[in-house]
Parts: sequence; structure tokens; C-alpha cells
Amino acid sequence: MPKGADRNTAADKPLVRKTSLLVSNECGLHIRAAAMLVRLAEAIDARLTIACGRQRVNGKSIMSLLTLGAAKGMFVHAVAEGPEAHQMIQAIKELFAEGFYEKAESQFKISPQPGPPNHGSAHTMENGVIHGILDRVGIAPPGTAPARPR
Repeated sequence: MPKGADRNTAADKPLVRKTSLLVSNECGLHIRAAAMLVRLAEAIDARLTIACGRQRVNGKSIMSLLTLGAAKGMFVHAVAEGPEAHQMIQAIKELFAEGFYEKAESQFKISPQPGPPNHGSAHTMENGVIHGILDRVGIAPPGTAPARPR
């Protein structure tokens, strides 16, 4: 074996970049945000691993990202490895910094309490607040449950 044939050179080692990211969007790393991250990551020639707590997952898999349960205010750690590792880290830093381009406040607010009785429709909307939608499935407000046949 020639001298140095089994040694790795700097050119043989993949480029690795790491960063920590704050989840700042209201809904955390939910399906839409995970899909955006995967779409971005798939376009870049580098492997991406995302970690939250002790769990590490493939950053190019929506389902894997969802298992992290990364909520608003939590930190995730990203490791990019490959020829475009630097570009990967820069792109995901921007995505996280912009809160996945979600608006800070939703256009509509859902009221957890039912509004006044409404004839002909299940809900009403007043001043951007939807009334008449319950916060628990299967529970009707008093006096609105259909009468049971006798």
C-alpha cells in the first residue's frame, strides 16, 4: 500500500455546518412549516439532520420532522453535511428567522365560547371573531342539542 493511501485528506472530508434555531412561529414546526423546510432542504446538495432534545431526525422527511414536536419558543439544532452545507444552514436560518413566513396573528380569531343563537347558520362573525364554534368536539351549548325522539 502506498504511503498515505489510507489517510483521509481535507478534500475527502465532507463539509459540516451546525446551528441552533429558535422556533418563533405561532404553531411551531407543524406540517406546513415542515413541508417548507423539506422543500428547501431537498433543493440543496447536503444532508440535513434536525435535533430537538435528544431526538435527531432526517431534515428532509416531513413525518420525521413532525415527530420532534418542536413548539414555539423551543430550540432545534441543525447539522448540514455535504458540498452545500453552508448554503443549507444559511437558507434554514432565514426560514426560521422569518417564522416560516407566517403572519404573527391570524386574520380570524376563533372564540372558544358559543355566541348568540343564530338562525340558519352554525356560526356568525363579528369584528373578525367567529362565534358559535365550540372548543370541544361533540359538546353542544345548553339548549341547542336536538330533541331526542320519544
